[in-house]
Amino acid sequence: MEKKDGLTKIIAIFGTVLIWFPVLAPILGGMGLFVRSGMVRFDYLMPAELFPSALLGGVILLWAAVRAHSRQKLIGWGLTLAAV
Repeated sequence: MEKKDGLTKIIAIFGTVLIWFPVLAPILGGMGLFVRSGMVRFDYLMPAELFPSALLGGVILLWAAVRAHSRQKLIGWGLTLAAV
């Protein structure tokens, strides 16, 4: 039986936000610096520094997939490839 209740949706949204945070943080930080000082800078190492956030988000997203019985293998393989 599928579990697509509110808690599962909240868990999935929270996991997705944590996964995208390391990708969007350097872009938004660079845009903020550009607006303030007019300099274009991009911290390309920030996604590697924020990898624990993405890993935690992947685990939370996998938990939501297990609860919903949906795309478990796809998320599991993607999380494994990201960790390797």
